[in-house]
Amino acid sequence: MRNIYLILIICIMACQQHPAADYSSYLPTSQFKIRGDFNGDGNEDILYQDNIDGKGISIDSFPSHHEHDIDLIYEFFNQQSSNVTLTLLGEKGTDTLKLGIGLGLNYLNNLGDLNGDGQEEIALVVDYCDYSSVNSCQIYSLCGNRWEELFSFGIHENAFYYDDEDDFLEHEIPQFLEQKGNKWFFKDYYDDVLEEVEMQRLIIPDCS
Repeated sequence: MRNIYLILIICIMACQQHPAADYSSYLPTSQFKIRGDFNGDGNEDILYQDNIDGKGISIDSFPSHHEHDIDLIYEFFNQQSSNVTLTLLGEKGTDTLKLGIGLGLNYLNNLGDLNGDGQEEIALVVDYCDYSSVNSCQIYSLCGNRWEELFSFGIHENAFYYDDEDDFLEHEIPQFLEQKGNKWFFKDYYDDVLEEVEMQRLIIPDCS
């Protein structure tokens, strides 16, 4: 009789557990790679973006948004404790920038040396697992051996949606981050919501 009760308890617990998600098709995760002198040693560096799980293993693919609901896709990344990372290849002792749970990056670009410290800054936009189209563009610099956010401004993710690939400038975020000559200009989405504002020169402070 005791064995029967034990079997019943196991069956009830099994029925209450959520079944494993069935992902029928996958897409490759975004993996950006850019070059530049990010540590100021005069040599070209390679900055590599990856998406790793809680065990530090690369997530190479995720459930296709063409056949799966967005909730299921977000659940996939959350269950794996994913972390969008940026690593400077071949530079031991340099900090790996960890950006949190997300599908990857919407944008990654070398903006050049904006503050005159001999190191080139990067701009990035994380494709977070959230339901908002309002996001931020973050400007980072390698300060010593650690990445530091020096500036950020709001953007709208509609800037990444376009009909014709020829209309999209890969190194810019249309209406929010644009290059004119050798200078960069930006517009903060949060300011533009209140009143229409002009783009202004992007000036970045030194490392703290």
